[in-house]
Amino acid sequence: MTKPRVLFCTAAGGEYGFGHLKRCLSIIEEARGLFEGQILLCRGSDGGVISHKTLDPHLSFLYTWEEVGEVDLIVSDQRDTSVQEMTLYSKKAPVIALDDLGAGQLHAHCTVFSLPTTREVRGNYTGLRYLVLDPGFRNGVRADETATHVVVTFGGSDPDDLTGLAVGSLNRLGVRPLVVRGPLFTHGRPKGDYELVDNPRDMAGVLARAGVVITSFGMTLFEALCLGTPVVLLNHSPYHDELSRTFPGIANLGYYADLSDEELDRRLGRVLSEPERLRRVAAELSGLVDARGAERIVSTAMKVLQGGRSHCFFHHGTYTALRREEAFSLMACKKCRDLFLCELESLGDIYGGDYFLSEYESQYGKSYALDRENIEGFARRRLAIIERCFRGGVWRRQTRDENRARSPGRILDVGCALGFFLGVARERRWAGTGIEVSDYAARWARDNLGVEVLTGSFLNAVVEPEGFDAIAFFFVAEHLKDVEKVIERAHTLLKRGGVLACALPNRGGISYCMNRGRYVEEHPRDHYFDTAPRNLIRFLRRYGFRKRRIRTTGIHPERFFQRVGLGSRVPLLDSFYTGIARALRLGDTFEYYGIKT
Repeated sequence: MTKPRVLFCTAAGGEYGFGHLKRCLSIIEEARGLFEGQILLCRGSDGGVISHKTLDPHLSFLYTWEEVGEVDLIVSDQRDTSVQEMTLYSKKAPVIALDDLGAGQLHAHCTVFSLPTTREVRGNYTGLRYLVLDPGFRNGVRADETATHVVVTFGGSDPDDLTGLAVGSLNRLGVRPLVVRGPLFTHGRPKGDYELVDNPRDMAGVLARAGVVITSFGMTLFEALCLGTPVVLLNHSPYHDELSRTFPGIANLGYYADLSDEELDRRLGRVLSEPERLRRVAAELSGLVDARGAERIVSTAMKVLQGGRSHCFFHHGTYTALRREEAFSLMACKKCRDLFLCELESLGDIYGGDYFLSEYESQYGKSYALDRENIEGFARRRLAIIERCFRGGVWRRQTRDENRARSPGRILDVGCALGFFLGVARERRWAGTGIEVSDYAARWARDNLGVEVLTGSFLNAVVEPEGFDAIAFFFVAEHLKDVEKVIERAHTLLKRGGVLACALPNRGGISYCMNRGRYVEEHPRDHYFDTAPRNLIRFLRRYGFRKRRIRTTGIHPERFFQRVGLGSRVPLLDSFYTGIARALRLGDTFEYYGIKT
């Protein structure tokens, strides 16, 4: 079986340092055997030589978007993507954005914020548990409490040469440190007295053997905390200095540009004179990071690859997240305006007895069984429309009496619940079969109504191709992730000229149009898409169905009048509003009836 291909769009060198690329490399290392990783270096400097400085010479590096082939998922690790960049990515494949504070992150399918930030962010997954460390930090190594030497390290490139600043201060204090120089270090060899290590393979071992680590707020801080190694911060920007203050126990020398040599020496000397305090703080904070972030990111990637929808009906690729939870992202297409749910955590089996009892009652005021009369009324109206939709077939060519005497044909009710539609169809002489994923509902229908119901999913059910004159999906299709495959199979099972009947929530209805915020917050967890009549007609046309009728349903005048401040009910205007709502298709639900061509 071919492994999924995952493209990592990242930045390295210059102002981006080496942290983004290191994180991508760690995730790819963690995912060995699960997917094939490829790196596209989108920003930074020294890009042409980075591939020679990585730990994996077999990894594929790309430098232009034109080099990118077919991919199944994109992981964007660039800090500040634009809307244009993210749109480019999402047209190619679903996107996971890592610690992205740019406007583009609003358009990713999934966002992860592992690093602290002063901005308010809404991600699917947030917190230090998603920090990605080098694989070496998972080997159980811990800080050596007897170590006394000082390690100076400022990331992969250290563009502000804080290494030289720290070494100079330490030398003036009589300390000879160990300097770790990253793979993109641009300032040459720092001046002063020190031991030098270039791009060590075992960074975890280096940090574990340190008595104290001097670094900036960033990944090295959290790597040291993971091991329980004391840390002193010297920050390269006011923003990072502000972030440092969210961890008040950690020694912070401040923003380097605000410090004279004398002030830096004074602060550093005071901090180093209290080793017991540094060790105590490190021990207290060591539980913040558990070195399993890469594992969690890989798990998230696999969920997106194997999960729910990642696109609208038309694959426009211009999506915006309306709501983010750990379990899903509710996305909207900016072009067709349809919604779809990108699932990150599986719902499992939710269609048990409670779904038709207490859950149904909480929404409609009575259980599904007690609502039988109302449901059967809908069934009669829908069957009457289905029967009128046949054109040129035996059903329409016979006289009225002959039609009454013979069966209209075979009908398949997908998601038949307790079988009430099938019972009404039998009264009208249809030969009906149901498919129901809920074992409780399927057994109830067979035992109480004596109708034929298959238990299981529609895509796996064993039924005869071109064996049905009509197939019905009444408030079922929106619960199916792979609706394209469902419609393809429905076309296969229908006879030529057969009727496809669907009832769906209306994304163009009055509830969505007048209160989108509430609609989004109350959006059902098991609805994988929301569409409007025009888009459904266009979508089904692609699969060989021609629209015969659209029926606007779910018209609630009181919702409109309440929203515009006219009270809960205006009887004299009800009929007027209902007519307008039907004409403009503003009902909260609608029904589609089409013919297989």
